[in-house]
Amino acid sequence: MNIRGDIPHAKIENINIPLNRRNLIITGRNGSGKTSFLTTLERNILNNLEKKDQQLLQSQRNIESWINYRNTLAKTSEQYISISNQIEREQEKIQLLNNGFQLDFNSFDELQSNYDSFKAIFRSFPAMRISSIDHATQTTSLIEEKTIAKQNFKHNLGSKLEQHLINVKTSEAFAKGIEKDEIKGKKFEEWFNLFDTSLKKLFENNNAKLVFSNEERKFRITDGKLISSFQDLSSGYKAIFDIYADLLLRTEFFDITPSELQGIVLIDEIDAHLHISLQKLILPFFSESFPNIQFIVSTHSPFVITSTDNDTVVYDISSGEFFEDDLSYYSHESIIKELFHVKEENENLKKLSGQLLEFIELKDSPKDLNTIQDLLNEIHKNFEKLSVELQLQYMVAKNKLAKLKHEGN
Repeated sequence: MNIRGDIPHAKIENINIPLNRRNLIITGRNGSGKTSFLTTLERNILNNLEKKDQQLLQSQRNIESWINYRNTLAKTSEQYISISNQIEREQEKIQLLNNGFQLDFNSFDELQSNYDSFKAIFRSFPAMRISSIDHATQTTSLIEEKTIAKQNFKHNLGSKLEQHLINVKTSEAFAKGIEKDEIKGKKFEEWFNLFDTSLKKLFENNNAKLVFSNEERKFRITDGKLISSFQDLSSGYKAIFDIYADLLLRTEFFDITPSELQGIVLIDEIDAHLHISLQKLILPFFSESFPNIQFIVSTHSPFVITSTDNDTVVYDISSGEFFEDDLSYYSHESIIKELFHVKEENENLKKLSGQLLEFIELKDSPKDLNTIQDLLNEIHKNFEKLSVELQLQYMVAKNKLAKLKHEGN
């Protein structure tokens, strides 16, 4: 898919992005129009998949027919006024359908066919997302699950992850125990092994895996030490599972493997809620988990951008620049300066940095801890735009202040 066009209300013109099946990162200054870009793109892709071009043709025919009929009526009649209003509404509908991008798909007919047969998807995830995986303790039918999933194809299916895990676990037990079907049982066992492999990547811990309590009929995640339910995960992991669980369950409910799932996924602010380590991990994790999905994401994070390879391109919506180079070779500082248009630290920041270092190196506790807290608050206002060095100074000073406050209580 290639993307061309304008977004007039956001004053963005002459967009030209040759994707050629690659993933896309949209970046730029705050308020530059990244969300508007994704919103416009979402509407245009849906227009194509839901055959809105046919609706456009029908609307044009309707207007032509209504105009011909209106010409036979007296201009002062109620029917004339009613049909005129109808024509105006239909013209607004046409304008909405015509607005946005021109999309050039490599093989749209194949995408359309797979979308209609539940083998390809189009999903859009907003910036403010938190996974809501429902607590489940009872088994339901896998057939019933799939039927409900197809009926709710356009909605997020990820909330049913724990329910599905319990259903698969029960099916595995029946296959191995009652049915004595080792092949079927092995298939379910391998599914759990693949899920555990994904958890190891996601948590960056080879000990990460699912654990099941038969007494509670409850799945949890362990890293070898701590155990957490899906409902108790940190906001960062919940944000990831909001996307991952939805995509994974689609492969299950549509009887295909994750590597077979095709389509397009839009994610606004993919770095939202994520610590730096997860920002480095998130896009490669999704790409490896679902290699035939084209991911189009926006981000403020240099760590997301430098986590990519030649399968991902970057478009700076602020300047219109298009980057096809492998940006994983670039330093975070150079990405911040070139792509996020952040200049080197000014004199004020250098002064604040000096005050931080003075506090860090101070052997005795300062008399006024509130002054240090005010200093930290001031620096935190632009934390994401600071150099890595100043961010580290901030973290060290913050930890030292917390320790001093604790000792003073």
